[in-house]
Amino acid sequence: MSVFNGAQYLNASISSILNQTFTDFEFIIIDDASQDKSFSIIKKFSCKDPRIKILRNQHNLGLTRSLNRGLKIAHGKYIARQDADDLSISKRLQIQHIYLKNHPEIFLIGSSAILINDQNKKIGHYLKRDDPQKTAQTLTHHNCILHPSIMFRNMQIYPPTYKIGGGMYREKFYYAQDYDFYLLLLTAKKKVSNLPQYLIKYRYYYRSLTFQNLKTQKRFAQIAREFYNQRLKRGQDEYNLFNPQDILEKTKNRTPLLSLQTRIALTRLLKR
Repeated sequence: MSVFNGAQYLNASISSILNQTFTDFEFIIIDDASQDKSFSIIKKFSCKDPRIKILRNQHNLGLTRSLNRGLKIAHGKYIARQDADDLSISKRLQIQHIYLKNHPEIFLIGSSAILINDQNKKIGHYLKRDDPQKTAQTLTHHNCILHPSIMFRNMQIYPPTYKIGGGMYREKFYYAQDYDFYLLLLTAKKKVSNLPQYLIKYRYYYRSLTFQNLKTQKRFAQIAREFYNQRLKRGQDEYNLFNPQDILEKTKNRTPLLSLQTRIALTRLLKR
């Protein structure tokens, strides 16, 4: 879990992991130079639960680099992700752990999710099914795996055949780093899927990074797809030539381009 100024929801988010029915895990939390009370909240929990390991960035590194810091010290056979404002149901780790043990052909698994707003009210759901072939087909068009819902095999123990380098996530992907990773797994012929169970509560609201950076995320996701197609055709992509600052400058201060129907639907949900 990477945290940046996440104090508002952090108590509940950390508690949802510590209260899992599956208890044999290390909980790595990276504080990305938060300026609110996030670090003191993390410290409070760590004093009570030795499973928590804390990394603290001296400067804000962003989500991608922060997660890679955590992955480098992770010792478990499997790694689960969660964001600092989301919640995991109590049996999440148990269900995903059993699934990966029983399905050695699957490298990464996501799940369905209940969507909640900033007041913890249910505003919808994200229902998926366990179908690796369908998931792979869908990923070539858009991201269909929720990042905070994933559990996957530790690459230090199960290295993919396609070398990623520098960590699980490629660090030029400030956004859509998860989508780029899933497509790299497809390149490496690794199978990924989703579970139909609602294993997380995914927070979606106007002030969330997901909502605020839709335009930028969309552009980074487009680049991830372009790189995937390049690898299919040439065996390699143009990541080394990629300058993410070009995207950040072009999408700076732009309102996300949403359809009228989508804007109306989101407005209704956020007013509930």
